[in-house]
Amino acid sequence: LGATARLTQASCGDWCALSMRRDFAALLRDTDAVLVDPPRAGLDPVTLEFVHRFPHILYISCNPHGALLENLRGLPDHTVEAIAVLDQFPYTDHVEGAVHLARRANPDADPNPNANPSPNPIPDPNP
Repeated sequence: LGATARLTQASCGDWCALSMRRDFAALLRDTDAVLVDPPRAGLDPVTLEFVHRFPHILYISCNPHGALLENLRGLPDHTVEAIAVLDQFPYTDHVEGAVHLARRANPDADPNPNANPSPNPIPDPNP
């Protein structure tokens, strides 16, 4: 990580690799976005609750049809702003999904009053 920061001429404060087990609330006080790239199983409940605090979430997933959808349902106060599918493994069935989530201005308001009456903006793929 230090080499990357030196190559991009980023300051130490621009690059942080932190463990969820450490107390780093002070470091994140002024941060409004988080990047997560969990394993195939997705985010565990503790991490999901942690990322819920951020206004912006960039979620990278190697399991966009499974764990990603499940985790998105666990973030009802956020809406999908952008989606990208990344084919990093050509000639295989594997794709990566990238989703930018943003917290809704009024989490209690229905994101689309004419759509599904469910408070969750993420549709169920198996209705």
